[in-house]
Amino acid sequence: DLLGNEIWWRERSDIIEDHGYQLRSRLRRGWVPSWQDTRLNLNPFWCEDSVSGGTFKVIDAIRKSDKKDVALMILQKDCREGEIYRHLTDLKRLDGNDHHIVPLLDSFQDDRLPEQELFVMPLLHKFQRPPFVVVKEVLDLFEQLLEGLVYMHGAGVAHRDCTENNILMDAPSMFPRGFHPCSVARDRSGNDEVVTIPRYKAAGPVRYYFIDFGISRRYSENEIHAVVGDDEIDREIPETSDIVAFDPFPADIFIFGNTIRRKFLAEYRNLDFLIPLVDLMTEINPSDRPSAADALTQLRSISAALGFFQRRRFLLSKDDG
Repeated sequence: DLLGNEIWWRERSDIIEDHGYQLRSRLRRGWVPSWQDTRLNLNPFWCEDSVSGGTFKVIDAIRKSDKKDVALMILQKDCREGEIYRHLTDLKRLDGNDHHIVPLLDSFQDDRLPEQELFVMPLLHKFQRPPFVVVKEVLDLFEQLLEGLVYMHGAGVAHRDCTENNILMDAPSMFPRGFHPCSVARDRSGNDEVVTIPRYKAAGPVRYYFIDFGISRRYSENEIHAVVGDDEIDREIPETSDIVAFDPFPADIFIFGNTIRRKFLAEYRNLDFLIPLVDLMTEINPSDRPSAADALTQLRSISAALGFFQRRRFLLSKDDG
């Protein structure tokens, strides 16, 4: 059976079709499950249209003009999230760089959805799958996302939730048969297991992107950087307060540094050279933390000081002793 959010999107499938995009067969009007055809004797588990997924906010789709996989996000018109996302993507178009902000491919409004707007983005993959294998892969992730923070902060935007939940990856060469939008275990057909190639063996680039600006804040050039409350997902931020205003930009540094600590330093034992920088990024006093630009400079110095072979060593799990 369709989930509630899938029914919600099915009711909007005509609008999506009219603007050049198509939902998967499961979400189209008149869908009949493929496994109900008794002549084929299909196992529902291995039928693509048995895979459920998506949310009320985001769903996968196909761009009809070239069959490209995309993601559709629906937002209230003129909401803060849409305004910030458009601000960041408009700025990056001026210099031709992606700046590690999920690209905006298209957007459209429709009279049948008078209060809402649809944003079209590339379909990206969870960044931690397949697992990281060599030291250089972690350094690349760390550097790219610090570049993203430098760009956002320079554009007056504090992300406020730059954790692993809001980092995605674009690496088509790592998935020679593609990947299913709603099941990381399956290839794009939905009928077979996914085939993956490690990052260090992939033929093409691996790019990381920040997504989701739902609780982000944008400040004008002369505006005081101040927020109140605990909207940030990371509950370890020392300065978070419901009463006393704090600066969300140093809080971003803490959140991202703490993410690197939890996802990598706590898991691998040959990344200790990153501990001093991560310790600085997670200092209790916000004024003691480096800016995103300073953290990026320090990371590049650390990386340059490593030898060729140290950068290409396999990661050693702490669980292996």
